Amino acid sequence: MPINLSARRSWFSFSIPHGTGSMAGNVIEFIVPYPQTAFKDRFEYFPESDTWTLEITAQQPFAPSL
Repeated sequence: MPINLSARRSWFSFSIPHGTGSMAGNVIEFIVPYPQTAFKDRFEYFPESDTWTLEITAQQPFAPSL
């Protein structure tokens, strides 16, 4: 069943600023440059088990060190 993207406009507004990405083999990476820090989302597909992993990393820590 196709998704009507115009009906989901408010859902996409949470991804502002928009990220850029690349794909190499079974890996897709996105960089999202938020004002406080950049986030990297890394998706990796494992065809032998038909599964995906998602790793999210931040350029800076969420809280200052004590």
